[in-house]
Amino acid sequence: RGIYGIGGGLAIFTVGSLLTLVSGILLLQPRCRMFSFTLALLNCVAFPFGTILSAFTLVILNKPETKHLYA
Repeated sequence: RGIYGIGGGLAIFTVGSLLTLVSGILLLQPRCRMFSFTLALLNCVAFPFGTILSAFTLVILNKPETKHLYA
C-alpha cells in the first residue's frame, strides 16, 4: 500500500519496458527468437496496444520465412 505499491508498480513497469526494448533491439538483429516470442506472450496483458502489437509479433515470428531467418 501507499508508497510501496507505487514503487512496486513503477519497478515492474520499468523492468517490463526495458525487456521490451531489449526484445526490439534483438528483433533488428535476427537472434533470440524465443526471448521475443515469450515477451510477446507476456505483453498480451497490456490491453489494448500491448495485445494488438503482441498478436502481430506472434504472427510474424511464427511465419516459416521468419523462422528461417533465426536459424
